[in-house]
Amino acid sequence: MTNTIKKSVQLTGYLGKDVILTKCDNGNKKATLILATNVYQMDANNMKTKETVWYKVIAWGRLAEDIAVFAKKGSKLKITGLSQLRNFNGSAGSSKKMSEVILVDFIKLPKAAEVKQEAFPF
Repeated sequence: MTNTIKKSVQLTGYLGKDVILTKCDNGNKKATLILATNVYQMDANNMKTKETVWYKVIAWGRLAEDIAVFAKKGSKLKITGLSQLRNFNGSAGSSKKMSEVILVDFIKLPKAAEVKQEAFPF
């Protein structure tokens, strides 16, 4: 359990492109999505700067089907998942490593433009 907690991640960001849903030979479904998160900082000149970090996220089974239906390019998502480091062979036969997030749960959030101001009762 401790190892799972160490690998746990929560990210809030926007989908960079539509979810890619594929069906494996064994019938299982796999969804691949690219999530962009933004980090805002003040630079030395007191100017606000933005850095965008991209994450590859993988979902399996029913969760893959659900996210493919509910999330499209530009959707704002809050995801929970497990960080995974995967080894593979590159095109030149060299060993490479890639980090990805295995999706555990997600919530589709409204974009700022979709949030409506509601009247307070007082």
